[in-house]
Amino acid sequence: MTHKVRILLARHGQTEWNAQRRFQGKTDVPLNESGLNEARMLAVRLKNWPVDAIYTSPFSRALETAKIVSDLNVNAARLEVRSELEEMSFGNWEKLSVHDVAKSFPGRYEAWKDDPSKVVPPGGESFEDVVKRVKPVLDDILNREDREVLIVAHGGVIRAIVVLLLGLSPSGIWHMRLDNCALVGLVLKDGKASLLFWNDTHHLHLPVNLIEKLFIP
Repeated sequence: MTHKVRILLARHGQTEWNAQRRFQGKTDVPLNESGLNEARMLAVRLKNWPVDAIYTSPFSRALETAKIVSDLNVNAARLEVRSELEEMSFGNWEKLSVHDVAKSFPGRYEAWKDDPSKVVPPGGESFEDVVKRVKPVLDDILNREDREVLIVAHGGVIRAIVVLLLGLSPSGIWHMRLDNCALVGLVLKDGKASLLFWNDTHHLHLPVNLIEKLFIP
């Protein structure tokens, strides 16, 4: 019997630190008004999606996004918080803007910008460690009976999941833009994953009535 699972990965909505281009990492920054609106638009798009389960990072920016989607979804999918889906730590760079980090850590920042998978911010977490942290929870999710799954998390964690599922280069995945409240779609058939789409933000650029017309059966 064919075993098929569809996975949607959603990055959380915007925070003030996103807008200010600050490193967030493990710092728990809530959604700003724009982020709340993005989450509502995502919820409208996924309103009738037959999701079995929603898994989310415990950080408020992801959890709030997930709750907004869950509250509107007609299938009342269960919502499960998993600490392994927390964003990667940026150590001493957290709270600092990109400009401040570039100025204070010029050599390391430039190397990180070129390949974030090979550079660890001072006091931070390596991408390899994030991949190792995420793998057990991803295996757990895929070993369940769910066929339609939504994971609401962060840029680093979503990239780690895609690297694990598709066997992509950790270096290459960081050169793929991922916006706030964007969707990534994958399908797993008999354990083999395929990418359906990346950084889909159509729901953020259309009127609500058009989103409902295009995406809600």
